[in-house]
Amino acid sequence: MKINKWVKIKIFKNEIIVDDSMKIGDIFLYGPSIVQQMEDKIIGNKITYYKIIGIDGNNIQYTPIYDVLEEI
Repeated sequence: MKINKWVKIKIFKNEIIVDDSMKIGDIFLYGPSIVQQMEDKIIGNKITYYKIIGIDGNNIQYTPIYDVLEEI
């Protein structure tokens, strides 16, 4: 993932808030250790984030994505 996309990723610290703006394919960070990556990771490091794969009312289905942080 390019660094410019990484710094704009949605962050949910306590709970995932489902709203009308969320759609399949959106990416986000959730949970203390995943969110902490924003402070710890530099270009070339492995990162983990989540991608929405389904939405059913107020429930979302998501999967982890494992990637590497890249330059622009």
